[in-house]
Amino acid sequence: MGRPSVVDFHPEIVEIVNDFIIQHSSSTQDRRRDDAQYSHGVTLSAIRSHALREIPSLKEISVHAIHRLLLLPNRN
Repeated sequence: MGRPSVVDFHPEIVEIVNDFIIQHSSSTQDRRRDDAQYSHGVTLSAIRSHALREIPSLKEISVHAIHRLLLLPNRN
């Protein structure tokens, strides 16, 4: 029911987003041990921009849709 998922149309988006997050985020353990005041994370906007660049057939995707990709599936 409803609109089909972005993953149904572009199944490669999950792997592309996962690889981008792994490449651009630092180790959590290192941040805990350093107690430094900097962060090496990625924003949803950065993930969105990367997905639009990597998948030419993907014309648009919202930041909210990117956020839903990162959530665990609903088991109900």
